[in-house]
Amino acid sequence: MRHKMLAIAAPATAMLLAGALLWAQPSNRRFTASLNGFQQVPTIVTNGRGTIEMELNSASTEVEYTLRYTGLEGNASAARLHLGTPGSTGLILANLCGVSGRPACPATAGEVKGVLRAADITDATVQGVVPGEFVDFVKALRAGAVYAVVSSSKFATGEIRGQVNWNRGQGHGPNRDDDDDDDDDDDDDKKGKGKN
Repeated sequence: MRHKMLAIAAPATAMLLAGALLWAQPSNRRFTASLNGFQQVPTIVTNGRGTIEMELNSASTEVEYTLRYTGLEGNASAARLHLGTPGSTGLILANLCGVSGRPACPATAGEVKGVLRAADITDATVQGVVPGEFVDFVKALRAGAVYAVVSSSKFATGEIRGQVNWNRGQGHGPNRDDDDDDDDDDDDDKKGKGKN
């Protein structure tokens, strides 16, 4: 009887241990953000909104990204990733469009795709990230300390902004808009104050 219990308990224990190890690893390599003017510092009232989706490769040496936005009130001049937490401002970590050899940003609406590598990481030494230091960029990304900004001709310091978060699945994270209507206004709709 004791051997039968061991035969059942050992595989179950191994499965639990393996699950715990997988959960503890930073295995999820997908990151997302919803961008709007209310996250910008200082806050901007604009019809602009957007999303960024990012995926870190398995070797943690590059990030593929897709940036989408619409409704900007000025023509987009640049889109960048910055080092900083919600409500703070930080230095540029990487350019996504409009500058430094990146493709031009679509004017007021569109999509930009690209790949970031070590050579794309800019000088944020004052905040502890030296140029080309991809490992520190990934640390900041996984810590939720990276935000995306789209600057425009009307709002040069940024028209829309969003905090990049590890995508843990449906309904998680502060930047989720789960009502499937593509409009970032869940809280306003619940209060009856959505934009028309």
